[in-house]
Amino acid sequence: TRMSHLIYDLLDYSRLDRQGKGGIEGRRGHDFLFHFAAGGPMIAARRPVTMLMVEDNPADVYFSREALEETALPVTLHVVTNGLAAMEFLGRREEFANAPRPDVVVLDLNLPVMNGKELLAKMMSDPEFCRLPVAVLTTSRSETHLSDLYPPDRFLCFTKTDDLHRLQDIIGKIAAHAGM
Repeated sequence: TRMSHLIYDLLDYSRLDRQGKGGIEGRRGHDFLFHFAAGGPMIAARRPVTMLMVEDNPADVYFSREALEETALPVTLHVVTNGLAAMEFLGRREEFANAPRPDVVVLDLNLPVMNGKELLAKMMSDPEFCRLPVAVLTTSRSETHLSDLYPPDRFLCFTKTDDLHRLQDIIGKIAAHAGM
């Protein structure tokens, strides 16, 4: 159908699942499910995605968890409240010695101790973290130029929203970004 060709062309996958099971097999070894919602197709990775959210506002964390639960995406969310804790999590130091390696870092810019821009700079200077996908959620529309601090192919930037459906869409895009 036209939709399957469009999805094939946009995602550049090696083959579509012709058995009618609703999935595709990607050339990088990831499987996907198609979910058709009112707003159009949504693609969700079957492999659980590990997200590290760096956010100091408990209300934003709560709202993000709520949106994540509504999406039914297989995402494990870990939360730290500042950039220094994020570096400890990423480096598996201190209390985070057994922390998983995240597939994506979801980052607020206005953080205590070490702000988001400082965290991005530290991640860029570390060979272990410089290729890790990052999604910035910010209240400022003027902060979307930050892609010069991080590789554009590994960087997304979104304006924070109080609309649950919009946040669900953002989380879906972040989860897809993590599968790069």
